[in-house]
Amino acid sequence: GAGWGPGVLQKPAGWSMPSLFSANQNQPFLPGFNASGADGMGTISEDPNTPPQWTEEENQIYQDTIQITHGHHYLKLGVMFASGVGDFNVSMGSSTAEGELNFSSGSTVSSKNGFADMLLGNINSYTESSPQVNGVPIGGYFGFKFYVWRIEPYIQDDWRVNKRLTLNLGVRSFYLIPWEDQSAGFNLKLHGVAQPMLASFYPSLYNPASEAPLNAAGNFAINAATGQIYNPHIPGNGLLFCGQGGIQKGCMNVNGLHFAPRFGFAFQPFSNPNTVIRGGYGVFYDQMSNNDPAPTDLNGQSPIYLTSSSNNTAGYTAISPSAYGPAAITTITPTLRYPMAQDFSLGVQREFKDNTLLAVNYVGTLVHHDPRTVSFNRVHIGTNTVNVPSLAGTAYCDSSGNCDVQSSLINSKHSINFFRPYEGYTTISQRETSASSDYQSVQLELRHPVGHGLTLEAAYTFSKWMTDADSYSNNYNVNDDNLSRYWAPSGYNRTQVLTLQYVYDLPFLKNNGNHYVKNAFGGWQATGVTTFWTGLPINITCSESGYGNGTGSTSKCNSLAPLKIQKGVDQNPTFGPEVQWYNPANIGQIQLAQLSANNQSGMFGYMGNYTLVGPGRNNWDLALLKNFQAPWFKGEHSTFQFRLETYNTFNHTQWQGISSGCSSTTPFGDPCNYATYINANGSKNVTNLGQGDVTSAWAPRNVQFALKFIF
Repeated sequence: GAGWGPGVLQKPAGWSMPSLFSANQNQPFLPGFNASGADGMGTISEDPNTPPQWTEEENQIYQDTIQITHGHHYLKLGVMFASGVGDFNVSMGSSTAEGELNFSSGSTVSSKNGFADMLLGNINSYTESSPQVNGVPIGGYFGFKFYVWRIEPYIQDDWRVNKRLTLNLGVRSFYLIPWEDQSAGFNLKLHGVAQPMLASFYPSLYNPASEAPLNAAGNFAINAATGQIYNPHIPGNGLLFCGQGGIQKGCMNVNGLHFAPRFGFAFQPFSNPNTVIRGGYGVFYDQMSNNDPAPTDLNGQSPIYLTSSSNNTAGYTAISPSAYGPAAITTITPTLRYPMAQDFSLGVQREFKDNTLLAVNYVGTLVHHDPRTVSFNRVHIGTNTVNVPSLAGTAYCDSSGNCDVQSSLINSKHSINFFRPYEGYTTISQRETSASSDYQSVQLELRHPVGHGLTLEAAYTFSKWMTDADSYSNNYNVNDDNLSRYWAPSGYNRTQVLTLQYVYDLPFLKNNGNHYVKNAFGGWQATGVTTFWTGLPINITCSESGYGNGTGSTSKCNSLAPLKIQKGVDQNPTFGPEVQWYNPANIGQIQLAQLSANNQSGMFGYMGNYTLVGPGRNNWDLALLKNFQAPWFKGEHSTFQFRLETYNTFNHTQWQGISSGCSSTTPFGDPCNYATYINANGSKNVTNLGQGDVTSAWAPRNVQFALKFIF
């Protein structure tokens, strides 16, 4: 808190809690903690994060353009060079060298109060990470340093063919290089160890006979006698450092040279210059940033860092490391194509005699090789039997360990990690550029000077944005064996948008003969922006408590009736009447047979992505302003500007969030509306309370005053 001073997060004298990695015992800071779970209790937490933290990044851009005018040609020739270098310290995800303590009322050693657990030392979980070299934890943190550059020469010709036609012709070339990991030399200076920080997984170099199998508890069973010694904590067997063993320095193999042509025209079809037809087409490439497939996705993971945990521990001094189990890693597809967008437009502009301007435009964008994340180490469609010796004689596995994968996963009898193609790993999140999107729109613009100080502008867009990958993060598709199955409207698609802008010079007293009256009360101006737009799409998923599907991924729901906006009133038994956006009875829980991953009809549910549109908006923002001539700096015409601004001026309720989905306790095949079921033991089970109801609204009216001095 304020006034505590430095050192408050440092370990006090006599600190006796052991570290999971002895090399971290000398770390000076206390572990982070999170305590939650009790009646009336929220969450209490504090975390020093990754001390000492540093991030240094340097980006340089050099650009030069030569302009040449020759006859009816106006040429531009130029080149741009951009480079980036950066370094920062790295932890293993949410785990740190200081450690992370979690106290929860759900723990088996809990007092049923998370805060009391913290005082008593009833630890739900404790995790800790350490960098390692040749399998030996060294404690603390490694640093990551990268370097990347690109060069882009370009040429453009604005050619005035005649008085009515002008052409724009150009091409821009991109020479892009893969990212380069320079961490080895960086860490040699920091720690005396030349440790690279990027590693990726290569399936062609993976040999299942060399990977340590999992025992019945799901942990590694190293067998040096058979050579089954590899796991994600040991380099090799498909998991390799970038820049070693023939692997590129950035773990990316890209085609560096790209050409992006551009074409545009402006044509005056009539002798009267008030009508112009304009159009254009261009290709654009993007070199990925940190939010797209890039080596920064790979730093700090296995086998560079080790993570260990201690669960359900009674007492701070009783903490001890657990056995190692499978690890989640990220990989980049070895051959990566850079994202490419094709932009095109065609429109007509017309200016009328009263200075009214009308424009009608068609605008579209096609994107190929867009970034996405695919669940690479997934159980594939049609996987029915896998031999797992450690599960011999358990549910759905015979005495030889031949397991019925579909039955095991659907009934949640075994971890999916036993059946993944690459044993020893949990999720392998593959960053790739295989997604596509398609945006098409008609755009109208109108500007009309009404007169008497009033000007109106209006813009209307009717559009549709389709995509097969709405997110780049680990939000995997329902069926990653068929990435195009869920081609659907983007979650950011707004079909219709209307924006009105207006400026009105109030006529009152602005021409008054009294200087003081005119300056004080005349010359006020009213402005405003009014927006109407349709809502964003809503995505709805289904799951059944205690069950999974045959690939271990998510599932969709079934449509029991046409799903559409159906406003009404829900007589909520807990909160009373609530506004309802759609009828949840039109959505049904998935059927048991649909959970199998065998390409049966309706596999994983019949509904697609984003099948319903959420609430739109009707918003008015208005302002009243006045400029007062200031008595100072007269040569510079200094003024005071007073502003009264109102947002959502009429305090119009604009719905925002919708409770959408289906409770996991809804029986197979039942509708997803409010219902009460009687369990086998006679207890009541209430499901889907408030489904389809409005849960939130945009901000109410806000009013603010401002005074600005302009000189």
